Amino acid sequence: MISQTVHYYTQKLSEEEIATFISNGKLKRIGKSEYFVSEGKTCKQLAFCMKGSFRYFVTSEGKEYIKDFSFEKTFFTAFTSFTLQVPSEVYIQALEVSEVLVWDYETVQRTLSSSLGWQEFGRKVAEALYVRKEKREIAFLKYTAEERYLHLLQEFPQISQRVSQVFIASYLGITAVHLSRIRANRKFLNKG
Repeated sequence: MISQTVHYYTQKLSEEEIATFISNGKLKRIGKSEYFVSEGKTCKQLAFCMKGSFRYFVTSEGKEYIKDFSFEKTFFTAFTSFTLQVPSEVYIQALEVSEVLVWDYETVQRTLSSSLGWQEFGRKVAEALYVRKEKREIAFLKYTAEERYLHLLQEFPQISQRVSQVFIASYLGITAVHLSRIRANRKFLNKG
């Protein structure tokens, strides 16, 4: 599973190099509602989600705002906190019992500096995260809530079965009531 994901980003690494990286990770179980990282804590690990799901969120004036989600077969971390080794401004919380493989900061830095293949992997992961971030920003500026919802369903087809509607609504920047209306309207249109 991890090997396929690494090869998605680069073909310049051998199975042996990837196996060595995997062997340096530690399997960790994170219970539902437990945190991978909390605001104010420096993120010390990079994770690969083997099973489960996570939400990234920030808080302001007592209100939560969902920034993103992660599901199986993805690497994740509190990117700014991990990269710069500064306190995190985001929470990453398990939405269900999850299993992740984690690597500490030093192991990741040592791995990324060990070969051009790992450097390419790190660069391409960072590029993919930036592109995802930019697409999300553009969606908020250009598209309606319904269009953002449809895009989310295309990207994560099973999200409605795994993530609460309140969290999905927060991610879309709308209320749960508004999301309910969008969903009801889509069901009505699909029947006609």
